[in-house]
This record gives sequence, C-alpha cells and structure tokens, in this order.
Amino acid sequence: MILQKSSSKNLGAIVGFSLTMFFFSASLRGQIAADAARRAVQEGNIREAIFRYEMKDRKGIIFLNIDNQDPSDSFMKRFSDVKLAVKKLSAIAPAKKPLQRWIYDRETGKPGVALWTGKFTWTSDHGAIVDGGYYCGSLCAGRGDFYLAFKDGRWVVEKFDIKVIS
Repeated sequence: MILQKSSSKNLGAIVGFSLTMFFFSASLRGQIAADAARRAVQEGNIREAIFRYEMKDRKGIIFLNIDNQDPSDSFMKRFSDVKLAVKKLSAIAPAKKPLQRWIYDRETGKPGVALWTGKFTWTSDHGAIVDGGYYCGSLCAGRGDFYLAFKDGRWVVEKFDIKVIS
C-alpha cells in the first residue's frame, strides 16, 4: 500500500512536470517564431537603408539584388521617391560579348550599377553587419561589410568597410 501511494505521487509529479514542459516549449516556439518574423521585417528595413546609402552618390540606373535574386514588388515600392531609375536585377541586359566591360539596362540600353546585399550577422537587437556591395562592370565592383545601427526609430549605415575593390 505504501508503495502504491509513493508511485502514485511520483506519477502525478511526472505528469505535472511533463505538462509544464509541454506548455513552456509551445510558448518558447511561439516566441521564436515571433522573433524570426520581427527580424525578417527588420532585414527588409536594413536592406532599404543600405541601398539608400549606396544610391546617394550615384547617377543613372540602379539595379537591386537581394541574395542573388530580384527583390519583391513591395520592396521595390519603397524606392518610388528616389529620383534615379531603380530596377530589379533581372532588368540587366545579357552580355553581348564575353568580356563586356559594363552592365546595361535591358529596356533602354543605358549603363547602370547593381547594388546587392547578402548575409546578415546580428550583433544585437539594434545592430547588424551585412555583406554587400556594388557591381557595374569587369573593373567596377566593390564588396564589404555594412555596419548598421538602429537610431531614432530607423536603421542607419554607420560605415562601409570595403574588403574587395576592382
């Protein structure tokens, strides 16, 4: 009889502990998913800050590249206020010669520059380092790390540490 009471108490404790862990892990999964969604929104804002930073001293046509893909239409709308022609990566014309020196717009034939962002490294909730750069031709390219901070309600490029230039 004593053994049955002890086993019953242990079983109750095990069940109680298991239920607590189940609800805690479900809550934790929900928090992780919410954090991932929040970070995805912030990554879009960070990319916009980088592209605007890169555009400020440019002329002509700008092609945007996110992880070697075209940005979404909704992302492109963020640049409707920019005076430059801002287009997706796929708007670049195919090279006419194997060693073509510059990149050109498929529609107008005018030269342009492709701006790109790649891998993110979060340094904190208010800081990130992003791999990125520009490409306008065979001897016109740069790659490095963009250092960003969240200040006054927006993401700001604090510096671009260039690693490769041609």
